[in-house]
Amino acid sequence: MKILDCSGASPLLIPTSCARMWRGVIDPSTDEPSNLNIDHPNTDYDRACICAYSKNGIIALEKCDVLVLYTDADCHMWLPELNIVMCGNWVPSRQQLSSAVWTNPLRWRCMEDFPLLCNSATDLFQDVNDEYESIQTTLLKADYIVDSAVVNNGSYSGTAHRFSVYLQ
Repeated sequence: MKILDCSGASPLLIPTSCARMWRGVIDPSTDEPSNLNIDHPNTDYDRACICAYSKNGIIALEKCDVLVLYTDADCHMWLPELNIVMCGNWVPSRQQLSSAVWTNPLRWRCMEDFPLLCNSATDLFQDVNDEYESIQTTLLKADYIVDSAVVNNGSYSGTAHRFSVYLQ
């Protein structure tokens, strides 16, 4: 199973067609890396940190809706059989997930099939094809309800983000 190491940065889901527009920590005025600045956000990473400060959020990027996930974990995995992004270094059982308390539902439009799970600090203009910088999900184009749960087994803890197709 592929693990995305974000080293503290929020993970995000972004359509492949828009990925190269995400510049991460690159300051658009200088085209150089910039330190985090939530008081005067200038980079995509600044905006992602503000957006996911306490829960999941959505950032508009040109014509795309980018989903930014809240977590305090460094490592993230896509669990295709469950439609879950698991933040943490372990995979919970189906029983642990079914008994979890799911909160903070957010409706997100997945604008194309197979969006990428990426590190919000990464300059995807440069690194979108780097095998260590993204994981292709199996989500299909649809509206989803994304909710989250803290899951633990006594030894490990992590945040699970579940994607359920929104049925009107």
